[in-house]
Amino acid sequence: MRFGCYAYFVPIKEKQKAQEDDLLVVFVGAGVSKNSGVPAWLDLIKQFADELGYSRCDTCKNNTADCPKADCKGQSNYTQDEFLRIPEYYYQQDTSENHTDYFGLIQRTLHSDNDSNPIDDKIFSVFLRHIITTNYDPFLEKSRSVNSLLGTAKNRIRYSVGSR
Repeated sequence: MRFGCYAYFVPIKEKQKAQEDDLLVVFVGAGVSKNSGVPAWLDLIKQFADELGYSRCDTCKNNTADCPKADCKGQSNYTQDEFLRIPEYYYQQDTSENHTDYFGLIQRTLHSDNDSNPIDDKIFSVFLRHIITTNYDPFLEKSRSVNSLLGTAKNRIRYSVGSR
């Protein structure tokens, strides 16, 4: 067993090697988008719940007659199951044509006019082979990094050559 700083150098060297071999892949999660002002998933679920009139107040251990429900953190203390069921239930209840109310609520809640943030730009500074993300926003694509522009051009060239 090795102790000290040596343990940290091995993974760094592996990452450097992957980058040198053009094999480095990065996973980008929602925390990066949050830095650009995109609301968290919880904020979207709260919007769906509010529209449905759904609250966790009845199961809250702090629920009293004088509970300030508007400021209560317990009313949105959703279970993992509710994080999926609340938007699904809203979708099922939406009678608008093509579920425009459902999609409109998502777009209004998650919309941000902000630009990419320095983390988006920094991600491209390491010349990545691929970026995997679950993010639904365009901030990585909006990155002002020269490398992001090179990556976009490289992908277009690869796609054009491959489709002939």
